[in-house]
Amino acid sequence: MRRVLLLFVLVLCTIEAFSQHIFEPINNTNYSLYQSELYLKESKVHTSIRPFKRTDIQFVYNKDSLNTLLMPSSRFSKTWLGRKVFSEHLIKVDKDDFYLTIDPVMDFKYGYSEEEGVTNQPYTNTRGFLVEGNIGKKFSFSTMFLENQSLFPLYISRFINSNSVVPGQGKARSFKDSGSKDYAMAWGTISYDASKHFNFEFGHGKNFIGDGYRSLLLSDAGFNYPYLKITTSVWNIKYVNLYAEMQDIRPGIEANDDILNTKKFTTMHYLSWKVNKRLNLGFFEAIVWQDTAGTRGFDVNYLNPIIFYRPIEFSLGSPDNAIIGMNISYKLTDNTSLYGQVVLDEFILGEIRKQEGYWANKYGWQLGAKHFDAFGVDGLDLQSEFNFARPYLYTHRTDEQNYGHYNQSLAHPFGANFYESVSFIRYNHRRWNFEAEFLFAVTGRDTLGSNFGGDIYLSNDTRGEERGVYVGNGVKTNITFLSLKASYLLNPLTNLRLEAGVSYRHLSPETEVANLQDRSTTFITVGLSTNILNKYYDF
Repeated sequence: MRRVLLLFVLVLCTIEAFSQHIFEPINNTNYSLYQSELYLKESKVHTSIRPFKRTDIQFVYNKDSLNTLLMPSSRFSKTWLGRKVFSEHLIKVDKDDFYLTIDPVMDFKYGYSEEEGVTNQPYTNTRGFLVEGNIGKKFSFSTMFLENQSLFPLYISRFINSNSVVPGQGKARSFKDSGSKDYAMAWGTISYDASKHFNFEFGHGKNFIGDGYRSLLLSDAGFNYPYLKITTSVWNIKYVNLYAEMQDIRPGIEANDDILNTKKFTTMHYLSWKVNKRLNLGFFEAIVWQDTAGTRGFDVNYLNPIIFYRPIEFSLGSPDNAIIGMNISYKLTDNTSLYGQVVLDEFILGEIRKQEGYWANKYGWQLGAKHFDAFGVDGLDLQSEFNFARPYLYTHRTDEQNYGHYNQSLAHPFGANFYESVSFIRYNHRRWNFEAEFLFAVTGRDTLGSNFGGDIYLSNDTRGEERGVYVGNGVKTNITFLSLKASYLLNPLTNLRLEAGVSYRHLSPETEVANLQDRSTTFITVGLSTNILNKYYDF
């Protein structure tokens, strides 16, 4: 009944929403409001390509329509201030050929964290703005800027101090003398619909390929990057060309010995084919090459939008890094979908048959399931997935040409040399959202001066072994992460929420070494947040 009512209201209100060909930011909490409708057998949405374009999902999700459906009826909500808090944009211009909204973005959180008897009071102080709009019926734009100061739980602080970046949110600088970090993030895109078949998007942001919580092909767990994306939609096929520039910000890795970061480039193809109402197949390939000494630039050989890159690599005698993969989803019923991925970096079939753990068999896979309206309860969704990545996946003999950006993987935040089980229970009821996460992972960590294949920023030429290379090699480390979150959606148009959560993380190495010791962390937080982009702290 919930689906029927929501679809009816949204279809009636679709023509009122002039802004719907803007891209919807990648956000799992927001996504959970309508993903059950996207996985209906009648849905024509290619669910493995994110962010979604609002014209593609307008029949199942429309912010204006959802806002009308959930409108509070209190006296305060009808005042000017009440409308701005609960149901309106701060500034809105809506003309025949021009649409513009401007909204504040905020994340004010305060918490308590304890790790092995050591306590601190983590906080986040984020201020910014979000601007979205359309010019005519074909051109849209969006931009966001955030200024942040935060004090993190100790395990996140150790990651930041080691990698110089806040996970997925850019470079970190020390702030005052309290261990706090200062960091900023800008995000924005412009989009042009050349026709009903072609869309061109130029932006500085993130993309995601896959149906799961994680992606082994391309994830949004890393930092923003500049890109040009061309999307072609024909029949039951959606085809994406993604050209992007990445950066290596490790100390001592500078271009031309100046302050500029070393650049590298990626070109990716992804073809999504809805074979029928139940089965969707996706085919992925990517190439990464280094801008050596700042002289190579963007290699025009990789501008070809349709040809496979492996033959180009071979014909050029290229040392570049190529990755291929596949995504699949299958709708068992309107309430249950299965999904998975396979990624191949290098592999030798003969060595796989020998089962001797040859190092160059670099591959990974994912298998997951989603179940909507579980046990007949509207809005109760379940998800569980398993991810596996062999050692040295995403690495390269030239460490600057790995599949990474800003000291993080472009795919899974663990990098390589791991397996992981992660599950979710999510419940949405009107403006309330509840989420429970259960994660267990086994990783193989490096010891000082060693390379067991977990750190994708180490050259695979520095590997320790040729054979006997298996997941967990190195310091075998178990990670348990549990999280409970609750939020109340104040304003569907801006995704402003009151939030509270508690998380528990236990890191248990088989052998304790420097910076890798048995630790348990408890983290409690409450706050007010404009929840726009995903933040991944479950590592």
